Amino acid sequence: LSGNLCRCTGYGPLIEAVAAVARGTWSAGTSPRRQDGLDKVLGSARFAGDLDFPGMLFARTFRSTVPHATITALNVQKAAAAPGVVAILTAKDIPGAARFGTIVPDQWVLVPVGEPVRMVGDPLALVVAGSEVEAKEAVGLIEAEYRALPVLHKPEQALSPGAAPVHPGKEDNVCSRITQAQGDLAQGLAAANAVEGRSFHTPVQEHAFLEPEVTVAVPEPDGSLTVYCPTQSPLPLRKTVAQALGIPEDRVRVVTTPVGGAFGGKVDLSNQAHAALLAMHTGRPVRMEWSREESILAHPKRHPLHLHGRLAADGEGRLTALEATVVGDAGAYTGPSSLALLLTLSSMTGAYDFPNVKASGVMAFTNNPSFGLLRGMGGLTANILRESLVDALAQNLGLDPVEFRRRNIIGAGATPMFPGVVLDGRITAQEVMDRALAAAGPLAVSAKPSIAAGRGLCLAMPPFQIGAKPRSASARVELLEDGTAVVHTGVLELGNGVTTTLAQMVAGELGIQVQDVKVVFGDTALCPAGTPAVGSGQTYTSGNAVRQAVQELKARIAEQASQMLEAPPEILMFRDGKTMVAEAPQRSVTLERLAGACKEQGVSLIEEATFSASHAGWGHSFAATVADVEVDRETGDVNVVQVISALDTGPVINRQNVEGQMLGAAVQSQGFVTMEEVILDKAMPLTRGLEDYRIPTTMDAPARFLPITVEEPYPTGPYGAKGIGEHGIYTVGPAIFCAIENALGVRLEGFPATPERILRALRGSRV
Repeated sequence: LSGNLCRCTGYGPLIEAVAAVARGTWSAGTSPRRQDGLDKVLGSARFAGDLDFPGMLFARTFRSTVPHATITALNVQKAAAAPGVVAILTAKDIPGAARFGTIVPDQWVLVPVGEPVRMVGDPLALVVAGSEVEAKEAVGLIEAEYRALPVLHKPEQALSPGAAPVHPGKEDNVCSRITQAQGDLAQGLAAANAVEGRSFHTPVQEHAFLEPEVTVAVPEPDGSLTVYCPTQSPLPLRKTVAQALGIPEDRVRVVTTPVGGAFGGKVDLSNQAHAALLAMHTGRPVRMEWSREESILAHPKRHPLHLHGRLAADGEGRLTALEATVVGDAGAYTGPSSLALLLTLSSMTGAYDFPNVKASGVMAFTNNPSFGLLRGMGGLTANILRESLVDALAQNLGLDPVEFRRRNIIGAGATPMFPGVVLDGRITAQEVMDRALAAAGPLAVSAKPSIAAGRGLCLAMPPFQIGAKPRSASARVELLEDGTAVVHTGVLELGNGVTTTLAQMVAGELGIQVQDVKVVFGDTALCPAGTPAVGSGQTYTSGNAVRQAVQELKARIAEQASQMLEAPPEILMFRDGKTMVAEAPQRSVTLERLAGACKEQGVSLIEEATFSASHAGWGHSFAATVADVEVDRETGDVNVVQVISALDTGPVINRQNVEGQMLGAAVQSQGFVTMEEVILDKAMPLTRGLEDYRIPTTMDAPARFLPITVEEPYPTGPYGAKGIGEHGIYTVGPAIFCAIENALGVRLEGFPATPERILRALRGSRV
């Protein structure tokens, strides 16, 4: 990061800040040992399921086995008399709020007798016993009686005239309806020389994280409660638990344990309120751990959608119109369905300039399981629809698909359809696409006649959250007397290495080793407020708060050092655990000595800062993926030969973290479009475990994966960094899907592109 770069980019102050960091003990793009790495490698990290407390009890949930019915009776007497049972709770035992929900509180903590269950897996009763086995056996003794109600298992069925509302009191089954438009769609279609359209379905998909939901709730001597669990949103969780208990929020402490995978699936309330209710009722610690079957049954999954799109262009290959419609399944409860619909519609235009757009959709209540956040929500499906239509339209016009894309890349000063996105940095869309294509080389063709080779390209503008809703985050940085530092932050470590990135920021500013910075996070009693770990926004929000706090602390320390070194603060630098005069490094003082002097003179060594983005709701990046596949026409098997993924990350702070996130997202996105699907039969879940929910392994991963980073600084990012956690999901899956269709010359009815769907499409093409 040179002075020349500072002058050329126009981001002088921003790049100078990064350069100052680089002059410390680490450089941008290095990969120091992760803060959580050693404990996880050695097996000493204590996950929630490893926690044990004296007198601990074990809990299980009794759930509905039917998708829609009124509970007429609930018999718990046999279970209450079973060996080891300490207590059984039903809806009448809840002291506080009986309902909860992400946006609308329409879910029962426990469904009361006389009320309807709306999905298989709705919770009806809680059992707590002296052992896991005793709790499980007692749950099997509970009996429920139902009066059947009509089951709605398709959105189209739920939206049809006369369909009974899933939620009484509503006029219909519309959960959310959104329309976005710019320009004049009819005019854009009329001006077109070619129009391409298509429809496809997307499936219900599961997070398939390694660690199922686990909560340990511990009553404290003062009457408060501590909840230990892996979560992506400790503050909202604390609020919901406190409401269910009927106590003030400050009486509930949430401690985030190491997270064994999340991907959006550990945002919502799962078993935390249930464990908390039982702990407060019994006065003893309670652990509730879901089995894999219960996890797949009960936690929210990716919304299934039916999409239709039309894409139009003139004879010069300029896009004139885009029309997209979405009909989605909200499942039994509201959840974040409106957000899922908004992100899907908003992602339709991607990195292209569309003068005329109309994107509309509806989410319908059904009796299917609840749906929620899953990595890359909205962008995955929207990008498949758009990019497959771009390929078809280019072919229709006789244009090279790459050149067609180049002609239509969004330009500076444009207003993206994505709400809250401001194009406030250099547009790198063409650069990421060209670099990915250059690295991919020519498409290799198999000599085997039954093997079809295909290449797919996806160009997108993935968002990351910076200001949507209240996205403020706080951080507290303290210099200790031994010259090391402690950071308290509301950030969540989900395995992405963000705590190490924050430690690098502090170490670089103070000129100390990364291992001399401890990051404390995820504890509502010890840490300042942070944002939920969603939307790829943690590095941006918490990173900015940490940067601001440490720079203010550094300035205060420099004032003290200037007196000791008899030099103005502006010529001092921090390096090797010392503060020194830049032009005479031998004139220096250690941070340890500085800390002691500050303490003697009453100078605070703690600084707290709060950051909140105000210029935009969402940040933006640009990404392009080239994927080459081989498809066996006889078996339908897909072999992903190579994936070249280029992403504008902003200046890379930790290269291993960035490339790890890119690879992880790539393989997960590949799984989403080629194999992952939860099977429902008229609202009855048939998929019960990982034995019948296939996810990609190392044997399925691309033979070649190459991550490419384009490091254009984001104007308001910490040291120019951008959020990138989900961006591989947005482009890798769509590129693979397009590659499969391009190899075969047919369109698929939806994804995942399983061998069955591929063979069905091939048979259809011969009719």
